[in-house]
Amino acid sequence: MRNTKLILLAATFGLGLGAGAVVMSLASGSAGQASGKQPSAERKPLYWAAPMDKSYRSDSPGLSPMGMELIPVYADDESEGDDRNLVRINPAVENNIGVRTAIVATSEALPAVETVGTVQIDDDNTSVVDVRTEGWIENMPVKAIGDEVRKGQLLFQIYSRPLVSAQDEYLQATRMGNQNLITATKSRLVSLGMSNRAIESLKESGQSERLLNVYSPRS
Repeated sequence: MRNTKLILLAATFGLGLGAGAVVMSLASGSAGQASGKQPSAERKPLYWAAPMDKSYRSDSPGLSPMGMELIPVYADDESEGDDRNLVRINPAVENNIGVRTAIVATSEALPAVETVGTVQIDDDNTSVVDVRTEGWIENMPVKAIGDEVRKGQLLFQIYSRPLVSAQDEYLQATRMGNQNLITATKSRLVSLGMSNRAIESLKESGQSERLLNVYSPRS
């Protein structure tokens, strides 16, 4: 009798394990069917468009008039409109890389910088004006350092007794018609700083000039 109970108990335990295995197998199969994803159908392009000119479309892939490869456009691209070409950055990433935006406006590229400097004369643009005889300056329109002058502008007038005497000698030589004396006296006037133009004017007027005009050689 005792052996009979043991056999029945073992049989009952075996049937329980078998039924449990069947139930677990069925449940697992049902869950797999419920959670399994159906393969999605391959998307088909509506048309192909040029990358640089969206108005250029083609029914098949190829090259645009600019020689660039056409890109496919799908239905979901059409729904997004022009925003499909925008680059979107996650706000957290945007904050980490320090992206900042601002309204476009016209302004100076660099802020004003205040500093201390020294202004010096450009030696390449400097001319020294001097006279070749002793005398006195009687008229000087340009008086202050830094005054702007132009080429040919009158700088000052000088009275020089040696220059007046040289003019008288030149005029006397021209009246005499002595060419050697004319050449010698003219050379003396040039050496004293009188220009050829002033000498010609002296010859035409026939009178010596009391004051010698000195002009600016450059601006």
